[in-house]
Amino acid sequence: MSSSLGPTPTVEEQLHLALQSAAVEEVLSTSRTYFTACFAIYSWDFILTFPNEYRTMWGAERWTPVHLAFFFNRYWGLLDVVVFLCLFWLKIDPKTCEKVHIIEPIASSILLLSCEFLLGARVWVMWNRRKWIAAFFSAFAICGFAVQIWAVVPSKSLPVPPGLRGCIAELRDQKNYVYWIPPLLYDTTATIFVLSAHFSLAQVTSHPSPYHFCA
Repeated sequence: MSSSLGPTPTVEEQLHLALQSAAVEEVLSTSRTYFTACFAIYSWDFILTFPNEYRTMWGAERWTPVHLAFFFNRYWGLLDVVVFLCLFWLKIDPKTCEKVHIIEPIASSILLLSCEFLLGARVWVMWNRRKWIAAFFSAFAICGFAVQIWAVVPSKSLPVPPGLRGCIAELRDQKNYVYWIPPLLYDTTATIFVLSAHFSLAQVTSHPSPYHFCA
C-alpha cells in the first residue's frame, strides 16, 4: 500500500523507528546528564587549582615540553567537554553532526596522547631518566595514537525525535572498540614499570616512600 508521499511503512518498520527514537532519546538524556556533571566537576576543580597552577606553572622561569603538555592537556580537555555539551544540547543539522562525530574522536585522541606523554614522563623520571625508557614510551604512545586514528570510522547521524535537540551518530563499523585498546595497554605497561621501580627502591631502603609508589 502506498500514498502520494511514498510507500507506507510496514508495522515492523514503524516499530523499528519507534524503538530507535526511544533509544536516541535515552542516549541524549544520559549523555546530557553525564557531560553536564563532567563540566561542573571539571570547572570546580579548575577554579580550585588555578592559583596553584599560576604559581607553579605560569610562573616557571623556563618552560619545558612537560609544561606545554600540561597546558594542552588542561585546556584542551576543558574545550573537549564543552564540545560534547554543545553536541547534546544544541540543534545541529545531520551533515554537521556527522562531521563533528568524526573530528571529535581525533581531537580526543590528541588529548589522550598528551595524557600519555605526561604519564610517560613520570615513569621516565622514576627510572632515573634513562633514554630507552623515554624512547619506549614515546614510540608506544605514537603507535597507539595511530591505531586510534585508524579506528575512527565514518559515522551516520541518527534522527532526533521531535521536540528534542542534540546530535548523535552511530558508527558504520565494528572497529570502535579498538579505539580504547591502546590507552588501556599503555596505562597497564606504565603501572608495571612504576611497580618495578617501587620494588627496586624497596630493595635498597627499608622505608620506601609511599608517594614514590603512588606517583
